[in-house]
Amino acid sequence: MSGEGKLAHFNIALFAESDELIADLTEFARRSLETHADGYLLGEDAWPHITLCQFIVDESKVASLWSAVSNLQVDPIKLCFSHIYILPGVLIHKGKHWVGLAVTPDAGLLSLQKAINDKLASCKIEGITKPSSYFPHLTWGRVRPDALLSFEDFPPDDLFRKEYSFKLSLGRSDAGGFGIYRERLFPVPVRSLNKTR
Repeated sequence: MSGEGKLAHFNIALFAESDELIADLTEFARRSLETHADGYLLGEDAWPHITLCQFIVDESKVASLWSAVSNLQVDPIKLCFSHIYILPGVLIHKGKHWVGLAVTPDAGLLSLQKAINDKLASCKIEGITKPSSYFPHLTWGRVRPDALLSFEDFPPDDLFRKEYSFKLSLGRSDAGGFGIYRERLFPVPVRSLNKTR
């Protein structure tokens, strides 16, 4: 891996198996939030994902870290979305709002998130996403405080009735504290992710 010896931001996350779901979520986010977005909007270089744990580590350790966590969830995990959330930002995001889909927090998901956090701790890496405050979600974007959101074209009802398959992944994240999933590193994609658009 290039840049050996350099600290960088990463995200162990659940990545949708369905290219169609990835495209639909991205398109809906862009259609609904594009004029209001501030610093984060699904689209080019911002992939839909469900964060399990964000962290900062030396780039040279990423492959061995993936080896250490990849066996924690070998099979895809089936998840459902429960509702659209709009939450006020805190700390560096104060004054902004986050918008996206809340994920129904089943026991398997919560257990996986804790196991990932514990594994990082055993590797002497402090995860940013703590089990005590974990809120499973898929972010569409961050919006300005004056945004008047009106979801004229709501997602179809069956979006909230279906189960979707997600696989464990490790991706490169942004350094600005937004949690943007910029690039999937592991498992190595069989094709460029950009070809789904």
